[in-house]
Amino acid sequence: MKRFASFHAWSFSRLITALLVSSEARLQIYLHHYQLMRDVLMFRMGNVEDHHTALTVSEWRDVLQGKLTKQGKCGSLAEMRTATIERVLGPALRECGIYELHGIPVPADGVPRTTRTRGQELTWEVAEMNFRFELCSLDTLASGLSRLEKCMKCFPGPLIGPDLSEGRKGFAAIASSERLPYLLSLAHLMRDWSYRPRPESVEAAEANEATSWSPDQITAFKRQVAGYYTQAFYHFFG
Repeated sequence: MKRFASFHAWSFSRLITALLVSSEARLQIYLHHYQLMRDVLMFRMGNVEDHHTALTVSEWRDVLQGKLTKQGKCGSLAEMRTATIERVLGPALRECGIYELHGIPVPADGVPRTTRTRGQELTWEVAEMNFRFELCSLDTLASGLSRLEKCMKCFPGPLIGPDLSEGRKGFAAIASSERLPYLLSLAHLMRDWSYRPRPESVEAAEANEATSWSPDQITAFKRQVAGYYTQAFYHFFG
């Protein structure tokens, strides 16, 4: 379970980089292939027993270009990358009942356009899952504990495949009173983190204290929790 969170955090981080660092024409190809493979990728991300090495940014670019099987000149870097992709994603494809790939990659002139709004929704989904896995990974390193279920109390909804409506819940809720329970849950985890110094407010926070807080108090608490989180993240991950 410890490797589960860490592995998927880096997978999502690299997938985001591959999605964002591209031209508009290539982005349309990437978004279309991502949507075709989304269910397979979600299945793989949800497999706790999957301990494959995370794909690199270059390998994710190949995936988003639709290169899911070994190909390229013998001994070339392209062949090695696609061989890794086939080894990593092949089991998930088969588990989803896909034994032969037809129509992938989609020719550039056959790619339907993904609207800007839909593209933003898909990018948010990947980025949100990345943040959730990163928090779980950081908690594992900082506390030395494996407690995925407790980490998930910091977020609304499931770890994988969050609903778009969750973009206005949890830490992103408009009302500070709605953010507070999630901030308290995170602060409660932080009390076991080895990184020092830890803010006094985090030390004193209890996960069941979500009453009698003023908006100003919540804002100040949020800044201390966020500041401690980012410094701990830098300390452990550089």
